[in-house]
Amino acid sequence: MNVLFLTRYDSNGPSSRYRFYNYNTHFLFAGINPIYKPLLDQHYLKLLVMPSTFKKNFLILLSQLKSVFSRILFLLKLDSHHYDLIVIEKELFPNFPYFIEKLLLNGKKYALDYDDYVGASYQRNMITRYLFGSKINKLVDLSHFTTVGNRWYYSVFTTPNLHFLPTVINREKYDVPIPERNTKVLSIVWIGSLTTLKYLTPLLPVIDKLHKRYGVRLKVIGPHIASVNQSFCDHILWDEYTEVHELITADIGIMPLEDTLWEKGKCGLKLIQYMACALPVVSSPSPSALEILHGIGEEFIASNLAEWEASLEKLIIDESLRHQYGLKARNRIFSQYTYQYWGPKYGQIFKMAVS
Repeated sequence: MNVLFLTRYDSNGPSSRYRFYNYNTHFLFAGINPIYKPLLDQHYLKLLVMPSTFKKNFLILLSQLKSVFSRILFLLKLDSHHYDLIVIEKELFPNFPYFIEKLLLNGKKYALDYDDYVGASYQRNMITRYLFGSKINKLVDLSHFTTVGNRWYYSVFTTPNLHFLPTVINREKYDVPIPERNTKVLSIVWIGSLTTLKYLTPLLPVIDKLHKRYGVRLKVIGPHIASVNQSFCDHILWDEYTEVHELITADIGIMPLEDTLWEKGKCGLKLIQYMACALPVVSSPSPSALEILHGIGEEFIASNLAEWEASLEKLIIDESLRHQYGLKARNRIFSQYTYQYWGPKYGQIFKMAVS
């Protein structure tokens, strides 16, 4: 079975890596030959982390135009008979009207995948709603099937061909011994990028209070040094090979989010990573967090700063609670949110789709 994956990024892009490239061995085991054709390459990702300048913006625009032109030519020349299925990450082109994508996909059997609700970006004003507002739903309606990262999407898309496929981790990478915790200086950890740093910023006054009260520190892990200029903050440069070590040597994981349409489509990867490291977690009440923490951590869902402070303080002062909650969290992830668990299921979705 030949499956063409039209991903947003190459394997250096986290969303594409977690949703597609990391399934490669499972695809091959299931008799699926994956062919990857990313829209945006590693050069584009490197541009994103450069300091903001006119030159950067120009180069990003140039890279985007080149990528779009290249994908259009590829699709126009594509012989769909070479592939049993085409899988598209989110959409063919951001900010392109539906009729262009429909034209390029005409006569092709395609599936879609969403770990972010990109349709939210088309609801920001009257113009984008008019031009693109119904695009994502129309693409989903014509898809052979669509995989979604949390079950909230079932309330957005009306097609019966939806499949729940959470963003997951490799159990082998996270199945390491839990180290001795430093109970004298506790560490609250947040992992993310500059684009998601906005979620952490409102929480800094709460962590500052807890730092003054209990001496806790905040560990910020990112692709480059994040701009959190606080005395209680330790900056860690993200690295694939040290990521698990940095997480598992912390004490509490946090996932603050805003409450907008965009966040409802997120898949809670931060929570899954923390929990796989046996960390107790506190999270905003996103649909993915409610799913992941169901039955083991609902009391640590925080809707406002007062609840964040209370939840974090409860974990800070109770070592036994942190330990018990962390073990339950790890068991939940290892049993339900790994490639080892979802790889065969994903392969079966493809087999059913092309049979």
